[in-house]
Amino acid sequence: MAHRLEVRFEPPLPSVERLAAPEAASRFSVSLDGFSNLLSGDVTARRSDNTVMLDWWFEAPAWARASGLRATATVNGNAVTQISLEPTKPK
Repeated sequence: MAHRLEVRFEPPLPSVERLAAPEAASRFSVSLDGFSNLLSGDVTARRSDNTVMLDWWFEAPAWARASGLRATATVNGNAVTQISLEPTKPK
């Protein structure tokens, strides 16, 4: 059985090529199959050379507010060569 994971950004985040200093900010919501808005909050994206960092702060559900998440991607041309995830403190 196939599943559908949807992540929506409002406003949309810029592409890696257009990501400029200091950072881009957006609201996000995550849905899975027929379950809308399972997770939502704020995200900021910033780029330094070939590294892109996204900091996620969760607002809903309430239990997720106690933690944040940092996703770091290493970009080489059009390819992502490494992704790491680490917990962060809430906003």
